[in-house]
Amino acid sequence: MSTALYQNSNGISASATKKDENETVGTSTLTLAGDSASLKVGNYGFTVDSNNNVLFSGKNASLTSTGLTVNGTGTSSIKSANATTEAYTKNDISSAGMTTTARGGKYPSDNDNKNKTTSAVTYTGVTDTVYDDGGNLKTKSSVTTSGITNTVYDVNTGNALANSSLTTSGISNTTTDLAMTGTNEGKKMSTALYQNSNGISASATKKGEDGATIGTSTLTLGGDSASLKVGSYGFAVDSNNNVSITGDNATLSGSTFTLKDAKSGKTVASLGASGLSINNADGIKVGGISNTGNLMVNDGMTVTDKYDTTVSSGSGNNATTYTKGITATTTTSYAGITNKIDTTLA
Repeated sequence: MSTALYQNSNGISASATKKDENETVGTSTLTLAGDSASLKVGNYGFTVDSNNNVLFSGKNASLTSTGLTVNGTGTSSIKSANATTEAYTKNDISSAGMTTTARGGKYPSDNDNKNKTTSAVTYTGVTDTVYDDGGNLKTKSSVTTSGITNTVYDVNTGNALANSSLTTSGISNTTTDLAMTGTNEGKKMSTALYQNSNGISASATKKGEDGATIGTSTLTLGGDSASLKVGSYGFAVDSNNNVSITGDNATLSGSTFTLKDAKSGKTVASLGASGLSINNADGIKVGGISNTGNLMVNDGMTVTDKYDTTVSSGSGNNATTYTKGITATTTTSYAGITNKIDTTLA
């Protein structure tokens, strides 16, 4: 060990040099210059300059005029706290990243997450979280190499209420069991909207107060195809530009259009490549028109129309009034159509 102590017009300086058998291990120095001072081991240590700025330099951390750098193998924390309310802001820095935390005023007995917001920066991305005044997770936002995700939570259940995601796979927006208002008060609605390489798809699911699904409506836009449905009922255009309809009251499949009684489900009429077919209320065919324009009827179908009118003859005391009845009957059969008109005069 070698030591030196100097006291002169520049102030006081002291040094100590430690050596092993062959070489110097290290030298520590102290300088006191009145308006400045330093304490160092080699080039590392502490300095107060003539402007009263505190500076330090070490392998684990350094403070210069450009900022603070922490290179610790553990976790370093910088914290500014309010001793009265225990509100604070702090930065936790480690090799894994940095987390900034801001917490509002609270009592020591309160939940540690009360009115707290955190922002964590790591090599995988940035995650921000916000807690409400009950200490419950309210919102979370993350930016990673996969994309951006934002989520809003139900503070009572902890379940996600709404989620928005933007990734290289596309865009996704969803909501889950949102409370409905107005005439639907008490019911719940869940929605989903997706935009990706397959096109656009949207859905809305309505649920009752008991949680049972009332119905789901969907929209799909696939570029060369599209559909709008409630459950399995609705409209569609396929990739060959064919239109289809599916419903309790009517269907269009291929080249056949069918009308149905919505209550009984029986077919009342159909139009297709073979022509027009008309059925009665029981779904039995009673007539139609072929694709060549020929009238098609069932044997023995009769339509009758009656009409009465008043006829007068003569004048003065010889005037007479008669009632004239006209009955027109049309009878259809496989043999043809017969029209008959009967006139009666009373």
